[in-house]
Amino acid sequence: MSKRSFARDMLSVVTSRIVTKGCQFLIGVVSARLIGPEGRGLIAALNVAPEIALTFSQLGVRQSVAFFIGKKLYEPAQLVPTLIGLTLLANLTAFAACMAYYYFTGLTQQSWVLLALALAPIPFSLLTNYAAGVFLGKQMIVRFNRVNWVPMALNLFLVIAIGWAANLGIVGIMTAALVAAAVSCGFALYLLNTVSPLKIGFNREIARKLTSLGIVYAVALFLMTLNYRLPILLLQNLSNIGELGIYAVGQTLALIIWEMPAMLSNLIFSRGVNAKDNEAFGDNVVVLTRMVVLAGVVVAIGCALVGPFAIPLLYGAEFARSAAVLTILLPGTVAFMAFKILHMDIAGRGRPWVSMPVVVPCMVINTVLSITVIPRYGADGAAAMTSASYVLAALVYVVIYSRITGRSIASIVLYKRSDFAAAKQRLWSRK
Repeated sequence: MSKRSFARDMLSVVTSRIVTKGCQFLIGVVSARLIGPEGRGLIAALNVAPEIALTFSQLGVRQSVAFFIGKKLYEPAQLVPTLIGLTLLANLTAFAACMAYYYFTGLTQQSWVLLALALAPIPFSLLTNYAAGVFLGKQMIVRFNRVNWVPMALNLFLVIAIGWAANLGIVGIMTAALVAAAVSCGFALYLLNTVSPLKIGFNREIARKLTSLGIVYAVALFLMTLNYRLPILLLQNLSNIGELGIYAVGQTLALIIWEMPAMLSNLIFSRGVNAKDNEAFGDNVVVLTRMVVLAGVVVAIGCALVGPFAIPLLYGAEFARSAAVLTILLPGTVAFMAFKILHMDIAGRGRPWVSMPVVVPCMVINTVLSITVIPRYGADGAAAMTSASYVLAALVYVVIYSRITGRSIASIVLYKRSDFAAAKQRLWSRK
């Protein structure tokens, strides 16, 4: 049982996420000013493959490690040597997938320096991810947060120093990301060493159990990440780099709303794998889901009103159309908040595959419709199809969650007068 209340852990997460996302936002603003829509689009095109490949090549190990530690099936000292040994296989998988993507999409025509800078952060990110799994399993939320905000602050400093002051443009921005990933990895390993000695080894039985459960987490995360990145892939092939840059800025701002469920998701997963009573824990999750979605609606309205004025001011007049992309994405972004929180509850019970029958059909529908819409409407069309697919996925997942937990749909989605009081009471509970 955690000695810290949910609210205290969440306050730590909120502080970390504010710093992390504040730096990320400023990095986006500085980058857009430095390299414009086409440069922004090129970075998005180069990074989409590593982001997707990294999600899959991690083999879901972070989640499976947290699950096994949280359920007291293994101690960290038993898992860490095998975790470090698994990085070699995961690195090879990620590099091969990225190079294949670059080859088939024609990105190999870009400078080898840019390709190398896009791929180089992968091994550092893998090790950081594996260490984070141990922190989640041990409910060390403060340590989990530290490996996120420190390197992001460094990334912002380096983007300004290398990209702007040294006038290195795209190369400087991508170099800053690489250095930040390396620092994050070193810091994560330092913290991990205080929990378990860092040794390289390979236990076949442990590796089999980690990857057999982890691969399910990996596929689920891979599909969800692909769902986020699908519009970028489609725009790259069905439109042009300029439209991709316009969409990337609008999407970046829309996804800020996901910070609310993101702040809760790792806490929900960490506490879920340690929960002794799934029914009681589910009650907490349902109340928090309603409150977060309500907050999301308020933030979305504010974004829709401010976006047309703020985006040209911050990013430049050439990004003015990103405001329309932002507005179109908002309904789906808010609806998908419910999906993300409810999914983490089910994933914490060791059933991450439940999301797959929801995400895959929505992706197929999104792709088919986007092929028709994007050539004509560009970034706006991609945003419309994506938003619709998010709404559909959220509605279907609520039905599935209802059947798994035995709750009625009304008890999940309908607000009650007691929600605010219940949320306050459960936030300060240490259970």
